[in-house]
Amino acid sequence: IKDRLKTGEIDPTGEHLRPNGDEEVTGGSGSSESPSDATRPGDGHPTDAEPDEVDLTTEVPTQSIRSHPASRGKLASERAGDPSAADADAEAVLAETQLLPSVLLDRSELCAMTGMTDTELTQLESFGILAPSQTGGTALYGEDAVEIAKTACEFLRAGVDARHLRNWRTSAEREASLFEQLVTPRFRQRNPEARAAALSELKRLDALGAKLRAAMTRQALRHNFES
Repeated sequence: IKDRLKTGEIDPTGEHLRPNGDEEVTGGSGSSESPSDATRPGDGHPTDAEPDEVDLTTEVPTQSIRSHPASRGKLASERAGDPSAADADAEAVLAETQLLPSVLLDRSELCAMTGMTDTELTQLESFGILAPSQTGGTALYGEDAVEIAKTACEFLRAGVDARHLRNWRTSAEREASLFEQLVTPRFRQRNPEARAAALSELKRLDALGAKLRAAMTRQALRHNFES
């Protein structure tokens, strides 16, 4: 045994006994070929196993990919001749750029991520559509700002003036104020279960408000679709 340990035929660490690739390990009285059993051609001595080939390709979730604005423009130009794909392209432009929670961007990073210009960002800020947080004298933008910026930018490109987008901000603030009045009494309770129920109700009200808004907008525009 001592001689076999010196020659490396027996490895007390178990490193040479690990299966490689698709090799199966059998228990009990069964046996499996380990890398230590391999021999160099012509010398008959055992040699260490060759390391497994590492696959460096990793699948990245689609929702976490930050697409460059140029790719969105290319997609739109390639499909410009297909009217049936217009709605799908518009939804893809709004959904493809997302920011991870707790990540903050500066002004230039926000413009690069959403595809807007510094002038457009200034317009949105002047009418209160976007309100950055100040940290150490630097304006920073979070995930909500990214969502607002990319949607508002699409409105600007469609010909909607920034001052008209103020109506959405006012409506959203009134809606949020109404929801808060309904759940604030529960939030003030020290019972964790009551606070959790209040948060769940707040999310439900937010979803209901979005559905009601969308339904009313479709109703107001339906005569255009049916004419």
